[in-house]
Amino acid sequence: MCSSDLLLFAWVRKRKRQGQPSQKVGAPRRGLVARLVMLFKRRLKIKLKIAFSFYQIATKVGETYMVVYPSSVEATLDFLSFVNLELDGLGLPLACVSLGSFRNKLLFLMLAPLGMLLLTKAIGWVRHDRDEVRRELEESSRQASSASEPSASLSVGRGSHLRVSLKHSTYTALPMMLRVTFLAFPAVSSLAFKAFRCDDLDSNDAFDGPAVMNADLAVICWDEYGDHTEQYTRVTTIAAMAILAYPVAVPLCYLLLFWKVRRNVWKGEETL
Repeated sequence: MCSSDLLLFAWVRKRKRQGQPSQKVGAPRRGLVARLVMLFKRRLKIKLKIAFSFYQIATKVGETYMVVYPSSVEATLDFLSFVNLELDGLGLPLACVSLGSFRNKLLFLMLAPLGMLLLTKAIGWVRHDRDEVRRELEESSRQASSASEPSASLSVGRGSHLRVSLKHSTYTALPMMLRVTFLAFPAVSSLAFKAFRCDDLDSNDAFDGPAVMNADLAVICWDEYGDHTEQYTRVTTIAAMAILAYPVAVPLCYLLLFWKVRRNVWKGEETL
C-alpha cells in the first residue's frame, strides 16, 4: 500500500510541476500537500473498508462451510473475529431478552438493519435541503413554461414536490444507509446459511434421523423418518428470506447505484 501511494504522490507532483511551469517554485506546495494528504486518506479509507469486509467473511467461512484451516490461520482468524459484530461475542444475556434461540437471533439481525434504514430515511427527510427542492421545482416550472405547456407547469407545481423531496432526502440518508448495509451484510448472511446445516444424532443406525441444527441443538431438523419438523421449516423460511434480503438484494442495490452513477465515476466527478 505504501509503495503504490508513494508512486502516486510522485506522479501527481510531477504532473503538477509540468502543468504550471510559470508559477514560482514553492508557491503551490501547500495546496499540493493538502491534496496529497486528502488523496492518501481516501485511499487508506478504501483499503481499510476492503480489509474489514474481507475478514468479516473470512472469519465465518470455516464454521459456516466446515472448512478446516491450519492452526496459524485459525489463530489469526480467531483474533480478528471481533469484526463480525455478532451478538454472541458481546457477552450479553441474550436469553433474558428472548434472543437465545437461533430463530429469534436471526430475526433480530435481519430486521434491526432494516429498522435502522427506515430511521435513517426519516432523519434524511428531516435534514434534506428544502431550498434545493424549491430551486429544482422552480427550474422545472420554468422549463415547462418555456415549452408552452401550462398544464405541465401546473402539474409540476402540485405533484412533484413530494417526489423531489423524497429524492433529496434519499441522497441525504444514502451514505449512512450504505454503512448500515455494509456492516450487516456479512453477519446476517453467514448466520442465515447456518440454518441449513444439520447433524444426525446417530449416523450409524438405519434411520435418517433424528437430526438437530448445528447452530441450535434445540431445533430438530427432521425426525427418524426423514420428515422435516414444523419448527425447522419456520427457521429455514426465515433464513431463506434473510438470504434474499441480504446476499441477493444488497448486491443488486449496489449494482443499481453503480449503474446510475457510472458516468460520474468514469469522469472522476461527485456522485451525489
